[in-house]
Amino acid sequence: MTPEKLRALFDRCVQHPLRGYPLDAEVEPVWQIAKALGHDEHIASWVLDRLARTIDDPEYSEWCEATAVQLAGILRLDPATEYLVPLLYDKDE
Repeated sequence: MTPEKLRALFDRCVQHPLRGYPLDAEVEPVWQIAKALGHDEHIASWVLDRLARTIDDPEYSEWCEATAVQLAGILRLDPATEYLVPLLYDKDE
C-alpha cells in the first residue's frame, strides 16, 4: 500500500474517535499504519496536535489523547516529550 493510501486509512481510523479510553483492538490498525509509515510527518503532526489539547478544549477526546500517547511511544517521537511529562503529574496533588 502506498504512503498516501496509508495516510488516508489512518485519517479514517481516527476521524470519529470513540468515547473513553481505547481498547487495544480499536487502535491496533492505527499502530500498524504508524509502524508501516515510520516517522511520517502526517502522523507526527496528528499526535502533537492531540497531545497539545487540554480537557477544556471542546475538541478534546480521551480516546485521541490515549492513542496519541501510544503512538508517541511507538514512534519514539521526541517532540511529544513536552506534552507527555505533564501527564505524569496530577496538578491537584
